[in-house]
Amino acid sequence: MYAIDNTAFGYRMTFVGTVDLDEFQSWLADSNRQIASASMRFGVLIDVRSLEPLSPRCQDILARGQQALRGHGMQRSAVVASKGYVARQLRMIARASGISENQRYWDAVARTNWEAEALAWIVYADEPSECRMFKRSSRSVV
Repeated sequence: MYAIDNTAFGYRMTFVGTVDLDEFQSWLADSNRQIASASMRFGVLIDVRSLEPLSPRCQDILARGQQALRGHGMQRSAVVASKGYVARQLRMIARASGISENQRYWDAVARTNWEAEALAWIVYADEPSECRMFKRSSRSVV
């Protein structure tokens, strides 16, 4: 399941459980429809705390969606995850889509204030106090 919510800073996108190919295609269409009318730069908060790993085809669709977001004015994005392997997968997709420089990652289990930090990144380009990504061997933010 996925949800796209309009916010004051742009969009909040939530992905829950196992999102199949049809759902990702629907997300891409919905996302493209919403950002087509964006008249200014925006940010995106991506909540994948409950997301299961993505299939290769779903990864490709997500990369296309990220490229479309960037092309329509996305300045920064923040990913909040509770599983290191999902965060690593999204990090890899961001590199492939060309948005990795403007995307940061939070571990929702280790960081109780992830939402405030993520919004500070999205709105003010305020870098997280610690480095930005999950460590490969633990849950903490590097």
